[in-house]
Amino acid sequence: PVRLLRDGDKTYLARGDALTPVEDPASMGTPDSNYLGFLMAAENQRELEPVQAGGEQFQRVAFDINGQRFAEYVRDVLTQQLAGKMPPGMSLAAPPQLAKMTGQGELWIDADGLPRRQIIDFALPDINEQYDGSAHMVIDYRDFGQIDSIGVAAPDGAGGWRLDQQQPAQLQLREQTTRLSVQSISLLAAVMFVLALIAYRRRRTVYIAIAATLIAIFVVSPILQSQRIVRFDSARAEAAAERTTITSEDLGMVDDSQLAAQRVAETLQKAVSRSEPVKEPRALNNDGTPICGDGEIGLDSDGDGLGDYQETCYGTYYLEPDSDSDGITDTLEISGTVLTDADGNPVTWTSNAIRADSNADGLTDYSEWPAPYGEAPSWDPDGDHIPNTWDSDNDGDGVYDGIDLSPYTVSDYMKSFSVNTTGGNYDGYEYIEVQLQPQNQDHLRYSTTYLDWPDDDLGQIMDLDGSTQDVQLAPVLQVYTNVSPQLADKYGISVVEATDTPFYDYVMYIPLQTVTDGGNVSAFYAKAAYTPDEVAGVQWQASLVWIVQAALDQYVNCANPDQPSATTCSIETQKLPVQTYNDTFRLTGLNVTKSQNVEMGIFGTPDSPNEDKSLFNLALGMAAAFLNNQHPDLQEVQQRFIDPSTPPAERWGVTTRVEVDYSVYPHSDEAWAETNSSKTFDFLNTWYQPTDNPSLLYAMQQDVGAFSMDSMAGQPMNSFTVSMDTIHVITQRAVKLNTYGFQSSQWVGLTINETLALMQERYPDMTDEDEFYVNFFYPLWQQGNTS
Repeated sequence: PVRLLRDGDKTYLARGDALTPVEDPASMGTPDSNYLGFLMAAENQRELEPVQAGGEQFQRVAFDINGQRFAEYVRDVLTQQLAGKMPPGMSLAAPPQLAKMTGQGELWIDADGLPRRQIIDFALPDINEQYDGSAHMVIDYRDFGQIDSIGVAAPDGAGGWRLDQQQPAQLQLREQTTRLSVQSISLLAAVMFVLALIAYRRRRTVYIAIAATLIAIFVVSPILQSQRIVRFDSARAEAAAERTTITSEDLGMVDDSQLAAQRVAETLQKAVSRSEPVKEPRALNNDGTPICGDGEIGLDSDGDGLGDYQETCYGTYYLEPDSDSDGITDTLEISGTVLTDADGNPVTWTSNAIRADSNADGLTDYSEWPAPYGEAPSWDPDGDHIPNTWDSDNDGDGVYDGIDLSPYTVSDYMKSFSVNTTGGNYDGYEYIEVQLQPQNQDHLRYSTTYLDWPDDDLGQIMDLDGSTQDVQLAPVLQVYTNVSPQLADKYGISVVEATDTPFYDYVMYIPLQTVTDGGNVSAFYAKAAYTPDEVAGVQWQASLVWIVQAALDQYVNCANPDQPSATTCSIETQKLPVQTYNDTFRLTGLNVTKSQNVEMGIFGTPDSPNEDKSLFNLALGMAAAFLNNQHPDLQEVQQRFIDPSTPPAERWGVTTRVEVDYSVYPHSDEAWAETNSSKTFDFLNTWYQPTDNPSLLYAMQQDVGAFSMDSMAGQPMNSFTVSMDTIHVITQRAVKLNTYGFQSSQWVGLTINETLALMQERYPDMTDEDEFYVNFFYPLWQQGNTS
């Protein structure tokens, strides 16, 4: 561990009593080196399980770091620090570099409501032209209130610094105003914010008492006096050359060629978190474990192979072998894996043991970790020397993992592909989904732009109205098949008889939708559905076809038909296909899915249409019981609220009247389509008034299973034969909540921002605890939870 001393606005690295001036790691983000300043940018707060350490119990709160909010906080602090020093009329802007920051944090709070440990992981992209930066910090707070003495930095007489001990009385006479100005104010605001995070679980009288006590502490003396003990694994941002930074030698780390190769790989992937090899700090116990944090030496409470000392050093939970519950143990994540870089040098890649999705690409670490521990086919399917856990495009097809139907495989370029499904024992519905890319990826944006046909009153294509939207290219999946799907019109599919081949009876034209990520079009997507009577023998021969659609103008109702013109005639326009073109493409994803036995429930509380307390009790109860246990199933849940004799405990404490609309559907697409198009509005019209802003809770249960192209890695991917009988089926459940308003004579779903604004209007006297409750739970439940 590294011992840092904060004295006023200076930071020193302590080796015994000798001090070396260094740049504070916190100054990478906070101008006042205030670690609690990160809380000013906290969002998406959520409570974690309490933890026992050092004989004390700590409440834990996790949060995300909003870069824009943190940049504004830094701007405000700098403005205070430079007050009276800037020229008249000059103001500071929020640093744009910090606005790009992303990260997560965790705060431990003791029984007195004081912060005792803070874990921060943040990433700063584009530190310079070569590198991104990231840091993992573990900060412990101690020595609150009055102390006997405190260490301060003093010249040693030889051009260096030493650590002197001074009494509190001396400290009060020394730069007291400077020590308390900006930092104490910002710390006070931060701790008040911490209280808001924990107060929703406490009685209000206790909250007020703790708050008053903390305010008194801040007025009398700085919460941390001037000394801070900081431990952290590493500070990875490549700072400007002229700054004095803590070096690898200071940390007791070896900066060898392996680390150099690692940094090259980090540059290529724009890594956002822990991707360097984990190297042990210099100070070790006799058994080799790092000296940092709490825990008995040699004790491994959770049996994961990491001692309790090590776990508190890394920021993982020493009573849980898988701290982030992603299915990969802390030991595996911290040990990592070794890949070679482009030059053949070995590079160790760890993953983030306190984040279920290390690189936030939409796939959990379990999904991206190879067997036998995870379910990925290999560490580096695309051969770019970056493991899945840090690669946002595992197969290198240009489709972001989170929206890629098959994130581990991509086919070769082809003119067509075939799909055949078999299995006479399956009695449910089947979906076939396809993602593809044209070989010339400029074609991905062809369908987003109209073309202008020159003004022309002769020929087959005439432009008579002067419009610039005359020609459009529409991509379709042309499928020769033996089955005309009964559900074709539900999915916008056109079916005609095949007249140019004896092998198939029909031709389907499935519209291709764009697959986008932040405005970038990366692929096309098509979907078809089949009924139980059709799934046993579906045959496809599919290709990518462009249909040229032209707006054909013609004169009609002319005053003088022999001399038609725009002044003497009306102009009639028809949009018709005039040409087709085949295109070369590759498959970026293909899934065949089974869906059946779908149940959908809508829950509402008409007796309290503008109060959601009962619905939240129901949501929390269903999250604990319905989502995580075989029983109760959805039918049993709805029966509990229909039967008036149901005990309150089985209704999760909900005593008000709950109206339920429970329906059974043959497949999930039909369930959501009917729920969104009619069921919801019928429910609202039946039980609520136009002046209400009610919330509804949705619960869904279905049997589902899928075949993915990923299972064919290493095989030719132009022909797929899928047995529906062999696809494994699981029961999937989901719960979500939405709020509604009556606007323009109809019910509309409110966005999360509109919902939060409604809560502010509904409860103008909300306390910090109320506001936290609202800002935490509504976004969480509007997004929905799935098991």
